[in-house]
Amino acid sequence: MIYYILAILLSLGISYFVSFFKKRKFFYTFFLFLSILPTSILAGVRDYSVGVDVGQYVTTNFGQAILYGRFWDFQTYLNFFKHRGGIDWVTRAHSTEMGYNVLTFIVSRFYNNAHWLMFYIQLTIGIFVILIAIKLNKMFDTSIPFTLFIYYSGFYIFGLNMMRQSIAALIMIYAFLFFIQKRYISYSILQLIAASFHVSAWIGIIIVLTHFIIVNSKKEKKLSYKDYSIIGMICIVFVSLFGSVIFGILSFIISIIPFLSYHMSSVYVSDGTPIRRVIVFVLWAEVYLIYLAFSSKTKNRKIIDNNLFEVTLRTSAIITILGIILSMTMVYTGTLYRLGINFNYIQITALPLVLKRFNRTAIGKMKLGIIIFGIIIFGYFIYSKFAATSPYTSQILDGYLTNW
Repeated sequence: MIYYILAILLSLGISYFVSFFKKRKFFYTFFLFLSILPTSILAGVRDYSVGVDVGQYVTTNFGQAILYGRFWDFQTYLNFFKHRGGIDWVTRAHSTEMGYNVLTFIVSRFYNNAHWLMFYIQLTIGIFVILIAIKLNKMFDTSIPFTLFIYYSGFYIFGLNMMRQSIAALIMIYAFLFFIQKRYISYSILQLIAASFHVSAWIGIIIVLTHFIIVNSKKEKKLSYKDYSIIGMICIVFVSLFGSVIFGILSFIISIIPFLSYHMSSVYVSDGTPIRRVIVFVLWAEVYLIYLAFSSKTKNRKIIDNNLFEVTLRTSAIITILGIILSMTMVYTGTLYRLGINFNYIQITALPLVLKRFNRTAIGKMKLGIIIFGIIIFGYFIYSKFAATSPYTSQILDGYLTNW
């Protein structure tokens, strides 16, 4: 745990320090990207046992990539395993999306062990976190170090396990920021790249459709910000109480439709995860909705008059509620909640935005609240040993420190 804390504090410290040098654009941008190195290095030198998915498609796929001289031969080999099970499912290479395969193949041209691939995966994740933070800052004058804090406290641990999905989700959120600026070509390219790392990124289309509907709908704007918070709480209770019935109906419908039967596992009702462990997955979401409700009392007129800002907040609220619904399905099944995680990544932009609605006297308390919640969320993931990401172990790092 101490390695996680030190690397994250170092990254945040660098990003905070360079925030005083905004006028020196090259220096400022260079050190912002430099700030992601400590957490990227930590991800790269970790043992292969840290993160369940490492043994499924990092070490296995990288080992095969080294053996092939041409990318398309490597891609053909992986395609052979698409939708295939078998007793060797855990130990063999997996059919993964082309974007991830390209990254794996390129890294295999220069290095002969998968630690470098883990480093470049986290570096890619970090680059898009920085790009999101910079773009959000330019659009709405949000705090870059605070945006990074939300990522590190709530999503860094996810990225050590759900690596492909983390890259895809962050590119999807970055693409959304281009969409709201009406830069549709840039959005389309980024959305395609996101889906090339993990197919779940296609739900990004739901985000932009939601934004489009809000922009063109008068009825939706009649909802108060308090309404979103209430709806979010109702969804948590409803899915908790009646989820098994809902999934039972979905399972029956899917079972009688031939081309959907392959996806039965997504809605199959199993023992799932105890609700006390699921709540942490929606904590950031509920914090956002609660802050949004309270921001109605302490309005900052300078930012509220910005229509794009308000529409983005409403879009984030609806996507947050969808994320809550999907995340709560973890109580019953172990598949659909991953889509909820994609939606939950919108908190990286939503929480810095909602803070702009508070006046100067209130914003300090609101930031402190988010910092406390962030520490709780991060601490819980470490305590619960989420997807074998804790305890952190690294023979490389231990060996280096011993020799040093």
